[in-house]
Amino acid sequence: MFELWDAELGISLGSFQSEADALAEVRKLCEQSAGSRAPLGLIEDQRSVIATGEALVDRAFSRA
Repeated sequence: MFELWDAELGISLGSFQSEADALAEVRKLCEQSAGSRAPLGLIEDQRSVIATGEALVDRAFSRA
């Protein structure tokens, strides 16, 4: 299970069955924000940080 977080607000933006689904959501959020990027973070199984910030955005777009 993967969970996407907005670190600035401290809220979960959703849970996803796969990393690919979570990264698709990151891409969608970036496209909707017209260039503004919140500090996002992706966590796996409620304990392992996969990526945060620009590293997460880069990961999302490199796997598109």
